[in-house]
Amino acid sequence: MGKKKHRKSPPSGVYDTFQFGVSEKCRLSMNTYETQTNDNVLAVGGTGSGKTVGVGNPMLYQLKYGNAVGVFTKRGATSDIRKYLESMGYRVLEIDLTHPELSDYGYDPLHYCKTDGDIIALSNVIIHSSQQNRKPSSSDPYWEDSAESVLTPILRYVKNGYYAEGNTLVDALGIIERLPGIDYGYAWKEGNEALEPDEDDSEPEKRQKAAMRLLKDIIRKDPKSGINIDALSALPDGTRNCVIGSLTTPLTKLFTDSIRKFMSKTEMFDFSELLEPRTVLFVFTNPVNSAYNRFMGIFYEQLFKSLFELAEAREDHKLPYPVYILCDDFSTGCHVPDFPEMISVFREKQISTVLLIQSESQLEDIYGFSGAQTIINNCDTYIYLGGMDIKTSKSIADRLNKPYTDVLNMPIGAEYFFHRGQRPVVTQRLCAYAGTRMRLAEPEK
Repeated sequence: MGKKKHRKSPPSGVYDTFQFGVSEKCRLSMNTYETQTNDNVLAVGGTGSGKTVGVGNPMLYQLKYGNAVGVFTKRGATSDIRKYLESMGYRVLEIDLTHPELSDYGYDPLHYCKTDGDIIALSNVIIHSSQQNRKPSSSDPYWEDSAESVLTPILRYVKNGYYAEGNTLVDALGIIERLPGIDYGYAWKEGNEALEPDEDDSEPEKRQKAAMRLLKDIIRKDPKSGINIDALSALPDGTRNCVIGSLTTPLTKLFTDSIRKFMSKTEMFDFSELLEPRTVLFVFTNPVNSAYNRFMGIFYEQLFKSLFELAEAREDHKLPYPVYILCDDFSTGCHVPDFPEMISVFREKQISTVLLIQSESQLEDIYGFSGAQTIINNCDTYIYLGGMDIKTSKSIADRLNKPYTDVLNMPIGAEYFFHRGQRPVVTQRLCAYAGTRMRLAEPEK
């Protein structure tokens, strides 16, 4: 990272207070030890209901003490928010997945693999990323398991510095892309000269032999790698091609040219930056690009995990400053591995999320019924801004103890605010504009 500019640390023992609606009853202290609730916020509303301008942006404008990560699917008023935060003494860093050449920093997932378990987890999420970011539903996991058994040791080999060409994920991809051309008819025994290049070899033959030599070196450096070339070579051609296809297909869909450029930037972002006072990270992605969505799933998972581990490594086992993570369009195609389990342990580490989604059904589509309910149950603040989803309307009606048609036909600009420990609040949403100016949404006439 670049040279850090000294920023005044916020006073200790002071916490942010955010207002998420017009009513004063929507004003929340983020001091979880005092409130005895968590700081996770779930904002639900259909397209155009004002989740970003009524919840996300106001939160950032009210930021005074803690740190934040804002993941945006549209730039909107972010330039104004950035200027305002900088005027308040914040350092605002930026990662731009949609235009990697303009991004201040790159990001390499392999860099954050500190343990063998991290490498296994990264391998798993890469292989399953092609399944529309949902959890695997295949009744026969053979293909995915076989692909992981090849990918994991390659990632470990590169991460441990054994690969002469580099130790990044892009370098690992270079090895993997040679695999489809492997001729498994080559002798595999140690010391066999059949793998050495010959002057009469064609270019494909040279690449095949080079790939086999790499796999031999991986197994020699990592005897427990799990790669069984004899078993692969014994498979029928069609079966073997399916195994290799299960490995290369998700890589093709996930690691596009733009993402590879992004992972190859000279300056890389480090999550430890979020331990510095008055630091905000903006991340921009594209909700309609499936490759970006899949990559964001990896980013989210490592962001949450890294912050948790950074907090755990400290003497008091919590972050020095609370980190609020704003997730715009959180359930638009982006599946975060193990998120229902992770959100339940954020509170003690001073990590919290503000999730903006269109409906509970949308969340359930990605995490399943049980996973979606776990996420909802771990958000002690729930903000509803309206929408056309009947299932969500019935859920809100149950919370309010009123007919669901009243919820389904709620006025534009209205807001239902729920916080554990107090009665529901019927109010209007906020609108955030340049600077700190906020005003009421225009009610329907």
